[in-house]
Amino acid sequence: MSCPDCNRGSILAGKPTGSIVKVNGTDAYFAPSPPSESAQSESNGPVAAVLLSDAFGLPLVNIKLIADKLASDLQCDVWVPDLFDASSTYLQFVL
Repeated sequence: MSCPDCNRGSILAGKPTGSIVKVNGTDAYFAPSPPSESAQSESNGPVAAVLLSDAFGLPLVNIKLIADKLASDLQCDVWVPDLFDASSTYLQFVL
């Protein structure tokens, strides 16, 4: 049985600090690591994380704020690819 709020979305408060960039023709949200605190693995150099969005995708601010928080907490770059090509049809029906 699902919870009463499982299909009800909410919008997080805040303003994203990253930016939308093109990667091989696809939009992606890029949340850079804090200056001079970039994580590095001991053997392979710089570290980055890829965060996959839910059905709401990049149009909703939530995933961008989560990426910004992860970049700060993990001290690494975080990338969020636009898996739904900026079309968040689901967003229109839920919010």
